[in-house]
Amino acid sequence: DKICLKEKIIEVMYLLIEINDSYKLFKQLKKSKRKYLDVMNISPAFFTIVNHSLEYTFILGLSKLYENDNKTMSIHKIINICENCADLFPNSREIVYQGEDGNTVVYTDKITIDIHNDIREMRNLVGSLDDQINSLKGRRDKFYAHNDKGYFANIDKLVKEYPINYNDLDLLISTADKVLNKLLSDLCGEEYLTYHKNYNDIEKIMKILNVT
Repeated sequence: DKICLKEKIIEVMYLLIEINDSYKLFKQLKKSKRKYLDVMNISPAFFTIVNHSLEYTFILGLSKLYENDNKTMSIHKIINICENCADLFPNSREIVYQGEDGNTVVYTDKITIDIHNDIREMRNLVGSLDDQINSLKGRRDKFYAHNDKGYFANIDKLVKEYPINYNDLDLLISTADKVLNKLLSDLCGEEYLTYHKNYNDIEKIMKILNVT
């Protein structure tokens, strides 16, 4: 039913939130290193372990999110599920907002929903990321998940054969955000923020340590 389908979309969204939080904190720590190097050198092993853990979390998580099989609850699978449950999606939705007086206002115009067209656009959008996804899964298979000796001892080979950068990771995350929130919006008119706003509160810790 509709509630069950919504829960499945949110299940995949929770994975994206974990990925996004880890990725944003990872970048924040890299940024903080330039500003608080002396503070981080107080416990270099700790920050090294945290960085590696965050990196493994978002790389393996993104690989799972873009897995294309029938077992993993991924972007591909949730799109397929929604396509099979297309009859649960409305054809239109009223535009509702809360006025300054606190009363609910309903526009006479409605939002038209075409789930089949939206799903085609989502598949095209995900399909445009084949190069990024292949590099991501290559790094997972050769380094992060299996520690292939030919790559573990030769990082340059890994980078050359499976190139991926911050822009690629940003694109993978933002695309997942667009797809999941579009499905949720089409289904029930809701959208979720796909990261916690306080992901960068590590800055507060750095400031305190810097003073002491």
